[in-house]
Amino acid sequence: MADEIQKILSIIFVNKIKLNISSIITVSKVNVTSDLKLAKIYISIFNNDPSKEKIEYTNILNERNKIRYQLGIALNSKYVPLIKFFRDDSFKILDKIYKTK
Repeated sequence: MADEIQKILSIIFVNKIKLNISSIITVSKVNVTSDLKLAKIYISIFNNDPSKEKIEYTNILNERNKIRYQLGIALNSKYVPLIKFFRDDSFKILDKIYKTK
């Protein structure tokens, strides 16, 4: 179920939800509870300006209900889980490691 949600969310971010700033948004990981009531979604946001990344994350949080609605339309499940977004900065940490070498 988590893989399916991850694929659907990537399509939603590209096609369905209009965000204000042109950033690259990736859904890096999705964890779903065993009762399918909650999905923890880890996203990475890439932009040249770090302040715009924070604005974009705030926009995503504000659009959470629309994103969940679109997820419910695309998901073949009895329940549409509540969604919680978390920032995933592991790619930035990895990038810093490679830059220091």
